[in-house]
Amino acid sequence: MHSFIATPKSVECALFLPEHQRTEHVFEAMSTIHQVLFEELGYDQSYFRRGALVKDAKRVGELLGTSFPGILRRQMLVEDGSSTNLYSMTREQWPSATLAAEGWLASHPIVQRKP
Repeated sequence: MHSFIATPKSVECALFLPEHQRTEHVFEAMSTIHQVLFEELGYDQSYFRRGALVKDAKRVGELLGTSFPGILRRQMLVEDGSSTNLYSMTREQWPSATLAAEGWLASHPIVQRKP
């Protein structure tokens, strides 16, 4: 007889347009997304991917409190042939990540951009 373990609920997020990348808005959005996923929807894990050549990806991942499970080599066909860095966060990581996010957001107030 086999015993089965339910697959944890996980989600991959998000895509941001180039004009919004590397802004406080993205950081705030990712923090809010994770809050809803873990606290309201009961997800167990979230993932996000960034091109390996994106310089700020590691810093953003660290600010969000994510883990770095690995690199997906030549995961997508793009002109530079780059690999993709995979970042993840579990529900257990969320409490400490939210404290770091709140501290960062308190010191970086979000200013509404004018169109």
